[in-house]
Order: sequence, then structure tokens, then C-alpha cells
Amino acid sequence: MNTNERGVALGMVIVMALIFAVAAFGVMTLSVSRSQTSGLQAHRLKAQYAAEAGLVWAMQRLWQDQAYCGEQDPPPINGLTVDVTVTNCGPGNTHTLSAKVLY
Repeated sequence: MNTNERGVALGMVIVMALIFAVAAFGVMTLSVSRSQTSGLQAHRLKAQYAAEAGLVWAMQRLWQDQAYCGEQDPPPINGLTVDVTVTNCGPGNTHTLSAKVLY
């Protein structure tokens, strides 16, 4: 075997190792990104459910008392603060409800 051939083989091994290292880094970065995205989606879904529960709470309050105008917000739901807004208040009016979650 020629000494030049050994140098070519070593160069090929180094190039292949670099390619595998770059590919492994890319896979690792993708995995971390997906993990963060799924965590954010879980928080968003938790906030959405809390807001919907706040709206149901306000509808129950209106069912009991049509003069309810959102003076009192629901207690924290799953550790999240829900702000319910009631517009067009008063008996005989069509109430409009909205909710937002603070987290």
C-alpha cells in the first residue's frame, strides 16, 4: 500500500466523522425544539381550558342572577387567574361574555 493512499483514507475518515457530527447535532437541535414546542402547546391548552371554565362559571352566575355584571372573577382554575368580562349588563339585556387567562 502506498503512503499516499493512507493519507486519503485518513482524510475520508475525518470527513465522514464531521458529517456524522453535524447530522447528530441537527437531530439533537430538532429534538430540543420539538420538546419546547410541545411544552408551549400544553401551556396554551391549559390556558384555553381555564378560560372556557371561567366562561361556564360566569354563565352559571348569570343563570342565578341576571343582574350579574362580572364584579367577581372566578377563583383560580388549575393555578391560572381567569379574568371574565361581562358587557351589556342588567336584566333584559343580552349579555356578552369574554375571558382571558393570566399566566
